[in-house]
Amino acid sequence: MKGQKVLVIVGHPDSQKSQMNRELAETWNAQGQTEVRWIGETALDVAAEQQAVERADMVVFQFPLYWYGAPACMKRWMDEVLTWGWAFGPDGGLLKGRGLACSVTVGGRLADYRAEGKHATSLDELCKPMERTAAYVGLKWKGVLGWDRNRLSEIQAENGLARALQSLVSD
Repeated sequence: MKGQKVLVIVGHPDSQKSQMNRELAETWNAQGQTEVRWIGETALDVAAEQQAVERADMVVFQFPLYWYGAPACMKRWMDEVLTWGWAFGPDGGLLKGRGLACSVTVGGRLADYRAEGKHATSLDELCKPMERTAAYVGLKWKGVLGWDRNRLSEIQAENGLARALQSLVSD
């Protein structure tokens, strides 16, 4: 992440109730050359969001898992910001060469998100729409990092949260 500009889009409809996403956002904020933008239910300034993406080398979607997907505000961000003529299309393609990753919090146990787990699917599978979107608009897919309260607490206790987040955006 050294020298790399990272944009973290935190998609949560109620930032006041989002303890894990707040903690992760604070750690992202403490990283050098990282911009954290919270989106919720309010209207987006599309031009400002696009400019933020243009300043970044790497984009991270940070969100809680809602019914096996991203919250509506994250989908709305994608619908409104990743526009024809900017993100894709004959005059688009302005995202090529940048990276995209997902950092996802779950309310239950992270171990339940695997083929043999309670949910019979992985976070990688649940974030497949993000991966496909990345490919469509020319972003390099960097993968998914999942969090539950236990994992977050353990990594914080080891003072390794910044390193864990950096691993998501490292080349």
